[in-house]
Amino acid sequence: MAVDSGTLLGSSSHSALSNSSQYAGTLVNSAFRRSARAVLPDGTASSVEDRTSVQTPTVYLVDNDPRVLESLTPMIRNIGLNVESYTSAEAFLDGFRDCPHSPKCIVAAIRLPGLSGLGLLRMLEAEGKHIPVIMISGCGDIPMVVEAMRSGAINFLEKPINNTALSAGIREALDCNIRQQRGADHKAVLTKQINKLSARQREVFNRLVAGEHTKQIANTLGIGEKTVAKHRAFVLEKMQVDSVVELVCLFADAPPTFGNESASVTQYN
Repeated sequence: MAVDSGTLLGSSSHSALSNSSQYAGTLVNSAFRRSARAVLPDGTASSVEDRTSVQTPTVYLVDNDPRVLESLTPMIRNIGLNVESYTSAEAFLDGFRDCPHSPKCIVAAIRLPGLSGLGLLRMLEAEGKHIPVIMISGCGDIPMVVEAMRSGAINFLEKPINNTALSAGIREALDCNIRQQRGADHKAVLTKQINKLSARQREVFNRLVAGEHTKQIANTLGIGEKTVAKHRAFVLEKMQVDSVVELVCLFADAPPTFGNESASVTQYN
């Protein structure tokens, strides 16, 4: 069953966007699509952006109480999601097979036999598996809640689990995971584009995304303005964007770094 992330996660959060942020988002999306087409096989550009929308998300339940698993499994399936249940953190680790572009989250009890839910969360983070985790517990242990949130849990729910609260928490967690996956795709495409730049073009590129003008770049690098303009044209062509504004928008969330030089994006005037 295919589930579109926009339908699954709702659209209320988008209603507050300002016209300016919507315009910036349009610039980023259009520039990203062009970049994707330039480095990926024909027909795959749209899949990079949308493949998280065509796979049914999976919720991994980890709890040693069979009553909890029996109660939550049908509820989660009823909202159109896949469910995999495990009675221990070790069983989850043995059975988990990560599909990088399938939206997912974990609902785990903090108190488990063997490796605890908190230990599972820390292990996943240490291994670089940034899967959103919702912690559940049968006792209101405030220090434990604080520790779970500090360790990266996206939410904490107390048993008996309220279905409405869990449903909302799962939607939030899947939304987070979808953003993570699209961000990783976005970064991979841009990295391929950047690797096409020559050393001098990278220097000009860094200055452009930092918001510097042609004259500033020329003075900093000790080259002529016409030379800067030529390199700028090559940068825009290789990054598959039409303007410096679009280039800046591409890196608004994660400025690139080359060598010892960090390019922090500032407002382009």
